[in-house]
Amino acid sequence: MDIFNNSIDGRRKNIISHIHSSNKTILYDVQIDRMKSYIENLEKKLKSMEGDIQQNNRSLLNSESRVSELFNNYAESSTVININREDVARLNNAVVNNITEEFYENFLLNHGAYISDLHTRLLLLEISTLKGDINLQVKIKLLEDDIRQSTKSLLESESCIRKPLSDLESYISLI
Repeated sequence: MDIFNNSIDGRRKNIISHIHSSNKTILYDVQIDRMKSYIENLEKKLKSMEGDIQQNNRSLLNSESRVSELFNNYAESSTVININREDVARLNNAVVNNITEEFYENFLLNHGAYISDLHTRLLLLEISTLKGDINLQVKIKLLEDDIRQSTKSLLESESCIRKPLSDLESYISLI
């Protein structure tokens, strides 16, 4: 046996061992770099989602103030409608009483014209109050739709945040 051969084989084994060790170190470094990049991307997504949540919160607050405003308008309109109905009812009673008094006083042969006139006035009153109620109902429906949309977007934002957070937690637990 040659001393130099053993020494050369030993060096080769040593060099191969160092190469394997260096390769493992390089692989670990690459994995660490990938993990850092992944974490940075998750942090960017998280910041973006936080911004979206803040925007949705502002939108929700705006919707709440709009709901409050519409509710106040509804309350005022409802009060006005009730007041108008009471006034109209009093007016109708006065008109009916007036026509009835004239009818009894005069015993006119054309009393059907008075009754027809009274009936026409009552129909016009009914139609005008119904139109006011329908417009108010349409406004309430639009408001309800706005509230549903705001709530839906807020829930979607919340679900978008939970997924990346769970990914980040599972990734950190692996490290």
